[in-house]
Amino acid sequence: MNRKKIIVGFIFMLLVMVLPVKAEASTTIVGKTNITVISSANGKKVTVKWKKVKDADGYIIYRKDGNKTYKKIKTVKNTVLSYVDQVSKNKTYKYKIRAYRNSDGKKVYGKYSKAITINTVPKPSKITLNKVSLYGYKNIKITWKKSNRVTKYVVYRSTNNKKFKKIGETTKTYFLDKTARDKTVATGKTFYYKVRAYRKYNGKKYFGSYSKVGNVVDEAELCKNFLKLFNEYRKKYGLEECYWDSRLEDGVKIRAKELTISYSHTRPDGRLWGSAYPKISGGVSENIYSVNGTSNKDMQEALDIWNKSTGHRRTLQAEGKQGIAVGFYKTGIVFAITTTSDE
Repeated sequence: MNRKKIIVGFIFMLLVMVLPVKAEASTTIVGKTNITVISSANGKKVTVKWKKVKDADGYIIYRKDGNKTYKKIKTVKNTVLSYVDQVSKNKTYKYKIRAYRNSDGKKVYGKYSKAITINTVPKPSKITLNKVSLYGYKNIKITWKKSNRVTKYVVYRSTNNKKFKKIGETTKTYFLDKTARDKTVATGKTFYYKVRAYRKYNGKKYFGSYSKVGNVVDEAELCKNFLKLFNEYRKKYGLEECYWDSRLEDGVKIRAKELTISYSHTRPDGRLWGSAYPKISGGVSENIYSVNGTSNKDMQEALDIWNKSTGHRRTLQAEGKQGIAVGFYKTGIVFAITTTSDE
């Protein structure tokens, strides 16, 4: 009798020791994954990417089409962390993923990822800027190439190339910024612009990528700063202040561009520099200088260098109240001053 009890007790102990091991093997835990990227560039394909799960043997991708139930669309190995799904345009899809691990010949599943929704409305392509330029006295004109699938273009502006603000929308392939150089906007020597387009579908806007950033130097502001610096210079020498002479403007702009071809007082076509100022009946003197920028520091540098040269200093210190203008282009500054008082 006692022998039977011992045998029964021994068998019971074996069962207690063995059973927990089987239970642990059947409840192997698999981690939860998360979708990191989901995108649809042209409305025909959806790309889904997700995070890797430790010890997973593979992943299962599920898709929901509109109001239908989720459907398993693909099972992939643990080395695959993305999937491209062939879909239809102008539809709404939801995706979720879960990892699995093979255990005792069966699949043990992790939790589903958070479901992500995407609309396969074809977005406008990335905008290509043509030009950003000063336009008239107060405006800046931004132009770009036409894009497909566009409802409207959106234009953004910045004064530091970091924080951009939306300034308008248009259906055209150009935009006139009429506020950048107003007193209501913070003054900056350079204005930066970028553009993107959107397509409106079922009341929702689908945006394309931003264009590259284009910029323009606010020449009116530069000229204003130079005139101030120049008159401060003349004041040190007891000379009269000069005024901005609009008759010289076209000439200095042309000459500044010509410096990139030939850094000389002789023009690229062989004519003398004076031929660039046909609106002046009296004499005109010209100073040129190559700089790395158009800040006040750069303009002060030009004045300091000119002041060290007898000939250039004579131009800066012309007697009487003279008219001046200055032109900037890339790394060149052209300064022109009338040498007769014919205001």
